[in-house]
Amino acid sequence: MPAWGGVAALTALCLLAGCAREPLRDEGPAPTASHSGLSRGPDLRRLNVRELLLADPLVRAEVKTAIRDCARGCGLDQTVYADLTGDDVEELRVSIDSGTGRGTMAAYVYGVQSGAVRQLWAYHGADFSVTVENGQLVLNRELFRPGDFDEPPVAEEIIGLHWERGRFVEVSLTGAQPGLVPNTW
Repeated sequence: MPAWGGVAALTALCLLAGCAREPLRDEGPAPTASHSGLSRGPDLRRLNVRELLLADPLVRAEVKTAIRDCARGCGLDQTVYADLTGDDVEELRVSIDSGTGRGTMAAYVYGVQSGAVRQLWAYHGADFSVTVENGQLVLNRELFRPGDFDEPPVAEEIIGLHWERGRFVEVSLTGAQPGLVPNTW
């Protein structure tokens, strides 16, 4: 009968094993794994910028013509990668050269949002440059008397742009003068 005694003891142990004060300990939801190592979308540095611009329906036809009419790589000027939106992910800032000797004709900023590449900002005109300084866009453009775009500029305007609530907003302006206009189209 000693075998029955061992079985009875084992059965009692099994029945009492779940009878503690806190039978199930609930610490809340399981922690989620950090996603810092996962991709947030396409890597802008690996994209063909020329193809991106030509495929973008928001890029003006005149800009696409300038890109197409140039040899491979021609038309693209000053491609810069920098975090402009404050999310620790680089955006792409690219300027397009007119190819006619008149300088830059357009500038664009692209970023990855919701896993897709999107145009975040654009500027079209002549006699301007766009740089990145301290995580902000800086638009530097020449000012003219209205209708006198073939004459030398009479002033220069510098506009600081900062990403805020899903768009670039003007945060600083220097050099603006009443009655003068930039050469935009």
